Amino acid sequence: MSETIKLILQYAPGVLAVLGIFAFIISMLKPVRKRINRVLFRGTICLLRHEITTMYYSVKQRGELRDYDRADLIMMYEEYERLGGNCYIKEIYQEMLRYPVL
Repeated sequence: MSETIKLILQYAPGVLAVLGIFAFIISMLKPVRKRINRVLFRGTICLLRHEITTMYYSVKQRGELRDYDRADLIMMYEEYERLGGNCYIKEIYQEMLRYPVL
């Protein structure tokens, strides 16, 4: 037998054991990863709702909507809606779009 094959056969059980340990660790982390994703998902919806609401009061006070604010508003609302956010946001979004754009 060649030296390379002897080395492979010598270290194969150890490599397989390490791979098994990694597979076990990954399977244990799956529920944790799901919880983290759920928290991030909910947090993202909350942050988008907060940003849109904050923008609403700013726009309402100025009485106008800046061009770049309008672009940000549209992007934030689209993502908020895509994530399933459902609140008063649709109403204030539509109201903000009626303000004059600078």
